[in-house]
Amino acid sequence: MSSVRSDLIEKVTGRAEYVTDLTVPGMLHGFVVRSPAVHARIASIDSRVARAMDGVVDVLIGEDVASFGNWGVVLKDRPIIATDRVRYVGEPVAVVIAETIEIAENAAELVDVEYDDLPRATTIQEALAEEAPLIHERHENLEDFYFKGGARPTQNSNIFHTYRNNVGDVDAAEAAAAYIHEDRFTFPAISHFAMEPHAVIADFQGDSLTVWAGAQTPTAVQKVLSRLYGLQLAKVRVIVPFVGGGFGGKASVKIEPLVAAASWKVQRPVRVAQSMTESMLTCRRLGADITIRTALDAKGRILAKSAKLLLDGGAYSDTGSAVATKSANRIMGPYVVPNLRLEACAVYTNTVPGAAFRSIGGPQAVWAKESHMDNVAAAIGMDPSEFRLLNLASRGERIRPDLRALDMDMSELIGRVTQSFASEVKASNRQACGLAVAATDPANTPISNAIVRLKIDGSILVSVSSIEVGQGAHAAMARIADLEAAGLRGNRLAHRYGRRPLRLGHRRKPIDRGRRPFRRECRNRRSRSDPRNGC
Repeated sequence: MSSVRSDLIEKVTGRAEYVTDLTVPGMLHGFVVRSPAVHARIASIDSRVARAMDGVVDVLIGEDVASFGNWGVVLKDRPIIATDRVRYVGEPVAVVIAETIEIAENAAELVDVEYDDLPRATTIQEALAEEAPLIHERHENLEDFYFKGGARPTQNSNIFHTYRNNVGDVDAAEAAAAYIHEDRFTFPAISHFAMEPHAVIADFQGDSLTVWAGAQTPTAVQKVLSRLYGLQLAKVRVIVPFVGGGFGGKASVKIEPLVAAASWKVQRPVRVAQSMTESMLTCRRLGADITIRTALDAKGRILAKSAKLLLDGGAYSDTGSAVATKSANRIMGPYVVPNLRLEACAVYTNTVPGAAFRSIGGPQAVWAKESHMDNVAAAIGMDPSEFRLLNLASRGERIRPDLRALDMDMSELIGRVTQSFASEVKASNRQACGLAVAATDPANTPISNAIVRLKIDGSILVSVSSIEVGQGAHAAMARIADLEAAGLRGNRLAHRYGRRPLRLGHRRKPIDRGRRPFRRECRNRRSRSDPRNGC
């Protein structure tokens, strides 16, 4: 079997197909009209002028699909499209469906929306204040839907999930400590910025739905669409071509319900290909405000640790509850901490919805925790590497009673890294080296499956549900099958990944990044209380 991944050849030669390379017979194009308001009631939507424009087939608005209810992967808190109010700048309020993207985009300028502004809470602190407006009045929990368990919202507040874990007696340990150090860290909400923005084609035909999407978790998309539209799972087909980067921004479910609704309304295939700006208004990493406190004995050993994490989940929960829980688990580190107090809260704000982003809660928590470890070491006059080594858990030791034991020797790894620091020659006095260590549990339940079929001619067909986002999963599966099948050559292997179950017509064109900045979408929108309203 060739050592060169077949997907790399397709990509460098331009043969690789992404969603925006695909066309479906009879396909229309959708353009999303977005809210310029931070938090507002929708007073009226007038789409008559847009509908009358040549080439416009229809305009989807909230009242068309309100009967389907809300959707979500942990909390059912999200409408298909805004119905009575908008909760963040960029929330979809209409979709213009037309014969071409140019017509749809021009007609979107003619959709007239009036808003009545509502009190807003755009930061964690504002959302937790006593007088803060409630961004959601009620919560419908989904247990064991996408993650094990569900969210734990606090009623009559903007906290949509709280996770706590306590070990030992932190207060008693602090009372006996020789030294206590506390830090506070803030972490910004940033965009995933994948090279390929979100793009979806949906084809709703009667009681069946086919979706082409750059989705990282197609089974979640299938499950949500099935429940939302009352379809049998077998009637919902999700096809994932190559994905141009995801980093969590295309995990769970994003714009698939919206595009499916547009297709449902016109009963024809509809494509929505977002610009980079629109993708930045779809999801982003959860921001964080983290307070961490450590108590030490006279020798520098950790006696107790407490951490409070507040995470900015944005206007809708998405996977924010899981991010909060995982961040709490990952702020402990691979250290021996006999007394522990953890609390993590995910909070609604009137901002772009938060989502998983590279290690789901890890970057926020690990950065805070390891920066804190450096600060504690400096405060007691100890080398930061020695401080870590002194407090590391050994192989086979548990960092918390309810978690599995560590399966590796972290001290050996730290030793190798510190040795490399000592032998490295700095290129300039501006170069610096740092050390950080972390321990983590899996982001999702680590269950997978594959179907391997031996064909009559001796070739092998491998069917797996792994999505190819550049990590080489498909090539790895083929390689494993090739090595397991004694005597079979690589060219007798076929791989089925769900990429091309239908032979579609396709146009060769780059990813559609849109033509006009978001500011233009604010034109001709009116707010009764503030005509500028964020534009």
